[in-house]
Amino acid sequence: MALWKRIIVRSVSAVLGLGLVLFIVFHHDVAKPTASSLAPVGSSSDALFPLHKIVAVYHGGRVTGSEFDQQYKLYELAYGQPMPMTPPYEQEVIDKYIVVYRVLPRLAQQKGFAVNAGQLTAETRLFQIQVGTQVYHSMVTFHDQMNRLGVTQAMLEAFVKQAMYVTDLQNSFPSTVSARQAKIYYESHLQNFTTVTLNQILVKTSAEAAYVHKALVGGGSYSNLAKRFSIDPGSKNNAGLYVGVKASQLVPSVANASMTQPIGFVGNPVHSQYGYHILRIDQRTIQPFAVVHTTINQILAQEEHLNALQKLIRSTLVNAHVLYHLT
Repeated sequence: MALWKRIIVRSVSAVLGLGLVLFIVFHHDVAKPTASSLAPVGSSSDALFPLHKIVAVYHGGRVTGSEFDQQYKLYELAYGQPMPMTPPYEQEVIDKYIVVYRVLPRLAQQKGFAVNAGQLTAETRLFQIQVGTQVYHSMVTFHDQMNRLGVTQAMLEAFVKQAMYVTDLQNSFPSTVSARQAKIYYESHLQNFTTVTLNQILVKTSAEAAYVHKALVGGGSYSNLAKRFSIDPGSKNNAGLYVGVKASQLVPSVANASMTQPIGFVGNPVHSQYGYHILRIDQRTIQPFAVVHTTINQILAQEEHLNALQKLIRSTLVNAHVLYHLT
């Protein structure tokens, strides 16, 4: 459907629906792997380091090759592709292991947080279903990859359990969101709180767009012209009609037009990566701030919590004084 944004969920944080921070708390993103940096197919089931080798030491502990190997394979399972075999990525895996598996869960437990066994089972199952369907597009393929990598159910549960501790810790940070901050967010994200009903005809070229626009302004029918010219299979046989669509879910140029174009009038053609859209906005409904301010406060509080967690992670790594032994 060419009117909509295409959103691909790659982050396990998004996939789990837990607000887990395993893949978003470290913002020095690793460069996209190249063919030369990837593990050869079939090699991931082999240990990357001798299992008893000490690959890192830090203030309060050490990381063995076995622990690194498990973490590395869990990330490969979650991302759905081989991971780079480069020192920067290997160091990041170690950093995440120290913070997410060792230091922050211990801090969460000291603050009184606990993971319920039933919830852990449910969240682990959710992880498997959503990564299996959204990353691998098949539960059979997901389980085959688990077996190929040697990832056990116990490893998955430990992975999710530590992330749940970190999530609890993240959510425990105080929030200082003000009414002014919430109002500013509302005004700058108004598309998120607006639904529109519109007709559109999508064509490939500017010449076609000019012709269709002229025909519509002259009294032509969206129904007839959509059937004849539109290349949008989702709406061409329905007069190009979309009912009650959230503006923020539309491609950006169409979203902007849906917020500004006068109601009931055929607008000038709008260009996107899909072609040229000729739009008529029939209805636009904006949720009042009073209705959505609680949701906005929650969004901003989550951002505050994440920022606080990132700050804690940075200080944790500084204080850990990690020394890597990867050669």
